[in-house]
Amino acid sequence: MTSFFLFLRNLLRTPDAQQDAYLWACVLLSHAMLGVALGASLPLVVAVLGYAIWEAVQWWRFRADPWDCLLDMCAFYLGVTIAVSLQTGYDALGAVVALGVVLFAGVRVRA
Repeated sequence: MTSFFLFLRNLLRTPDAQQDAYLWACVLLSHAMLGVALGASLPLVVAVLGYAIWEAVQWWRFRADPWDCLLDMCAFYLGVTIAVSLQTGYDALGAVVALGVVLFAGVRVRA
């Protein structure tokens, strides 16, 4: 368990905005899938506020790029939206399309 917390600490202390299109896409989708996982397994308030605090600490304490933090939060929250939509029986297509648009635009800018 200690190595898991060291892993999280290293993630928190090393914010990065990727310039490579493929790596950027992987990171965007990993934030979204983390949102799906935590949105499905934690109470909504805990997932949303917990991740907002995580990104705020990265921005404030470790000087992450504020736009990168905002983009990470958008991807995470779209993932949470997908999870909540699927749990409640609503259509998640809007969130999936929004994530796809962000993915397409980000890869196109970096390619």
